[in-house]
Amino acid sequence: MNTRGYILLLFFKLNFFLGVTAQVNYLIGYLPAVNLSTKLSDVGSLNFNVQQRNSLINSDENKLNHKYVLSDLTVMYGYKIGLFAKASVGGLIRYRNNQFITRTIQQFVSVKQLEKLKLVNRFRLDQTYLPTIIEHRLRYRVGVQIPLNGTEVDNRELYLKINNEYLNSFSEQKYDLEARLISSLGFVMSSKNKLEVGFDYRLDNLIAQPINHTLWVTFSLYVNLK
Repeated sequence: MNTRGYILLLFFKLNFFLGVTAQVNYLIGYLPAVNLSTKLSDVGSLNFNVQQRNSLINSDENKLNHKYVLSDLTVMYGYKIGLFAKASVGGLIRYRNNQFITRTIQQFVSVKQLEKLKLVNRFRLDQTYLPTIIEHRLRYRVGVQIPLNGTEVDNRELYLKINNEYLNSFSEQKYDLEARLISSLGFVMSSKNKLEVGFDYRLDNLIAQPINHTLWVTFSLYVNLK
């Protein structure tokens, strides 16, 4: 798929989202993020992620109204296992509604390089410490990265990323499910920096109902410090 085709795909996806959310719970906003990573050793690395969510329109008000939603700081230590896998542990601090929430995270990522794309599988466990309960989540994400200028992604070239994720949530004998479809267009600025712009479409409350539709327009900057 070329760049023009990807832009058309995102346009039709946005129009579809606006159509289906006419009579359901929805939120549309934007999500800027900065990812900093540094290598500690041949197998060890540290990653910092800072992101902020901002709402532009929702089903309660049904009009344009910019609102700050939350901020996240995530810190992860990764340990490389062989050439194509990594195990990581870390935590998240979230600021929302004038209070802080913490989360612990454990994950495993495997990468398989195919002829013209990269296949990524991610398994993640996390525990969110709320004021009265602890929410446990089991997450699985599968994604592909496709070069748009050849068979590999080089400097000053574009690539396409598509991810599909499912989140199982458990808290006090309550179970729920969330599904996410994430797509982004990336540009490699240099060997240490890249930029991604795309959409993050989420369906949550799939079991408990009613379903909530959320669409984030994402802007992500990745910086490799070492």
